Amino acid sequence: MELGTHYSRACCEIIAAEGGVSGLMRLIRVLNRSKPHLDLLIGVLNVLNSICHHQFLVPAVFCAEDSIAVLTERLQFFRDQEDVFMSAMAVLRKVLEYPGHALEVARMPNIIKQWEGIAQIILRKIDMEQKYIARLEGQKGSDYSAKEATRKVICGAKQLEALQSMISSVLAVANAHRIEVVHHNTLPFGCHQILPTGSVNLSQPPPMPEPSWVPKNTLVRYTLRDIQVRQQEQQLAALAAAAAAAEEESPRSPRSATKYLSAATVGVTEAAKREAELQQWQARQAAGKGSESSRSKNR
Repeated sequence: MELGTHYSRACCEIIAAEGGVSGLMRLIRVLNRSKPHLDLLIGVLNVLNSICHHQFLVPAVFCAEDSIAVLTERLQFFRDQEDVFMSAMAVLRKVLEYPGHALEVARMPNIIKQWEGIAQIILRKIDMEQKYIARLEGQKGSDYSAKEATRKVICGAKQLEALQSMISSVLAVANAHRIEVVHHNTLPFGCHQILPTGSVNLSQPPPMPEPSWVPKNTLVRYTLRDIQVRQQEQQLAALAAAAAAAEEESPRSPRSATKYLSAATVGVTEAAKREAELQQWQARQAAGKGSESSRSKNR
């Protein structure tokens, strides 16, 4: 089903027309945190994402049985699983981009309250991990602990940015229609700005700004850069896929495809430079450790 909906619009139409989306929502609700269920959950979310790729089928997902509530529950339940969280977030954002859906969600105060509660939890988790990294820097903790804590900070920042963007869009619609929404203030205090913010500009390679939070530990700094380089490579792969799709849809007018490909080409060069810098630093670290071991043997 995942492959069929990814490559065939007809499969998406069959699922949407026959009430299959409601069945998928019921399936999502009964899945637990075991590894087989996680794999199945990601597959179901990918199916919903493929259906939402076709705009005329988005209402079928929105009108399915408790669709917004079910997806919000998955955000809460799997906030420590980045792949599940971001897959559910992608479906929600596509649903809310359809005209009128954000206004309907703005009239659901419990949903907005849940989103803001999840944002508060993620924000506290980021703050806790940053304090842990600061303690590791002072006590010269293990390299593995520093890398794992840095990875958690990056994942949390990415999740928080996506969630805050979605909340802001719904609140903007609510204000435009004079709908009063009682909500918590979940504006973070800068730690989530580790990742690039805003939408990707297809005429330029994805930006790689300096993070607002810069750890003192050299290993943590280079781990942070390594993760950001990997994320940029994923964005470039998405650009290349979009270029291929644009060329396949309109082979006679390749301007859009050329735009994607030029951005991807420039971005690959920048990513290669950063990758070379990272490899040079790792080589220097390895050489330094080798010289220290030889000196200790001579002693």
